Amino acid sequence: MLSLTCESRQLGWPRTACAALAFCALFALLVGRIWWFGEASTWAGFIRATLFLCLALSLLDASVFRQWLKQNYLLWAAAALLAYIAVSSIWLGDGKTMRRVVLVSAFFIALAHAAHQRQSHWAGLISATGIASVMACAVTLWELWHAGSLDLGNRAAAISDSGIKGLAEFENSVLASLQMAFSLVLIVWLYLIAQRRSIQCFWLLCAVVTSVYVFGTLGRSGWLAAALAVIVLVTVLATKQQRYAFWGSVLVTATLAVVFFHERIAYELFTRQLTHRDEIWRMVFGLMPGRWLLGYGADASIEPLLGVRKLGGYDAVINHAHSLYVEVIFNYGLLGLAAFLAILAGSIRRLWLCRKDPLSALWLSILCGAAAAIGVDFSSFLSTPNLVWLWVWLPVAFACALPSAPLRSGSKQFKAGDQGAAAC
Repeated sequence: MLSLTCESRQLGWPRTACAALAFCALFALLVGRIWWFGEASTWAGFIRATLFLCLALSLLDASVFRQWLKQNYLLWAAAALLAYIAVSSIWLGDGKTMRRVVLVSAFFIALAHAAHQRQSHWAGLISATGIASVMACAVTLWELWHAGSLDLGNRAAAISDSGIKGLAEFENSVLASLQMAFSLVLIVWLYLIAQRRSIQCFWLLCAVVTSVYVFGTLGRSGWLAAALAVIVLVTVLATKQQRYAFWGSVLVTATLAVVFFHERIAYELFTRQLTHRDEIWRMVFGLMPGRWLLGYGADASIEPLLGVRKLGGYDAVINHAHSLYVEVIFNYGLLGLAAFLAILAGSIRRLWLCRKDPLSALWLSILCGAAAAIGVDFSSFLSTPNLVWLWVWLPVAFACALPSAPLRSGSKQFKAGDQGAAAC
């Protein structure tokens, strides 16, 4: 998977090694979340180790930093936000978030090395992710059906894990929804770039299986993120014929869903609504007078301040804001939110300008889906590898690695030899 391009060889072994380490970290992040050797700490530890090693090797070739930073205003904005978070951690907290700032910075540097590798390498990595994801979905659905507990219309039976220790264990249905929604977008991308009809049929089948899993989680934030991301992806990357087929299948699927699951869908969308998230947001905003500008600091937590509160007639422990935007306001104030929104907007703009490149179109769609979903879910803005890394930091880091303006000649398309990797 990590065969090296001629360009990489000419740049010297540090950059070559950094690119290899970057793909190792990405493999662990994308595929390892489905299954990994040992415990979750082993998985996260491997990602940290490869990223820090990549950072150390990057210091041997300072020219890469000069090239990367030159007129890259989006990267400077991201660096300013990370620096602000580091200062916030030291000034208003105990400094423990500093380590996470360094880790995310190392992730950005790793993506700078990986972003310009041949697209066949990326296609191979994403194909491995898609296959691992659909296998986990298929095993989960089979295990639930075999146990007689597969009920797509019953919230009490919402899918949260595979039932097999170590395989696709996501703790709860919301996390399962967001994890597999991300995989679903990758699979749709693989379908759109495939050239052979047989490969298209394969990825289409994978997309159907994964869609059933995502629906079965009854995680509305995952539904929202996947729907928006797929719509954007099809709009910018699909051919005219593929767009017609997509909207036709959406119409058929929506009709079948309304016929067979209309009660469940109506309950999820119109009865449950925000499920008391708006109450939590008001509670958080009630803590903000005097803290609106800078927030409580990078190391502050909502749980000690809110604790146990009444929600829907029950006592509930409120341990996060149920909105990444609200969390950013709490920790970093309106100043941090403004910086974050500027980075999101700048990343979307740069990816849009490069949308003819299949990889840029993929990360554009994922970031658009995330921009909506993080408004009603997600937590741990700056943490060890988690969902925010997948939906936010990965596409933002890729955008930062792109040139400030798209090349006049257009983006590089898949070479004939690359199609095989995309199909695998």
